[in-house]
Amino acid sequence: MNDYGIMLAAAALLSTGLFIVLLPRGKRYAGPLTAALCALLGLMLARLVFWLSNAPLYLGQLGDVSSLVRVNEGGLSMTGALLGMGLGCFLSSRILRDPSLPFSVLADALAPAAALFIACERCHEWTLLQQNYGLDVSTLHFFSVQGAYSPVLNAGRIASLTALGILIVLLALKGRRRGDKALLFLFLCRYMTERDLKRKYL
Repeated sequence: MNDYGIMLAAAALLSTGLFIVLLPRGKRYAGPLTAALCALLGLMLARLVFWLSNAPLYLGQLGDVSSLVRVNEGGLSMTGALLGMGLGCFLSSRILRDPSLPFSVLADALAPAAALFIACERCHEWTLLQQNYGLDVSTLHFFSVQGAYSPVLNAGRIASLTALGILIVLLALKGRRRGDKALLFLFLCRYMTERDLKRKYL
């Protein structure tokens, strides 16, 4: 397992702990099952969505269908991961059949945990992978790094800090209707992707 895989595993464990803590008292037994389903389906759909979005490359130039299951080679979609985690919550609620643990309750507990996971993952891209996008951002000193030739917008760092901000907001929300945190997370999570940052700033 490479550094990125180790970071993802650590982020998943940390997020699982937060998810279990956020479940209603007396209902935390649902944590391990839900977390396992979210992790498994999240990984599967993250790879599948990435692979499908690059199907012309894999099926055309490379002609390599087996690359779909070679997750260790890299290439994961955050959108696919979120879809997989949502599906994991839904399946867990159906398996548990606990009236006090509907999908909305599990999703509300998952939303902050997912934000934490994204913050860790994007931070890793900033610190280790250095996936930066060229742009003159002289007015955004905190979010820029000086390269050899020009300043560049560090999209990974902005996404990580945005995810942490969303995490704080979600944890601060009290007394809301079931499902509100999950809906708010889905609305805000579009601000945590590099693609959206590129669209806004490039």
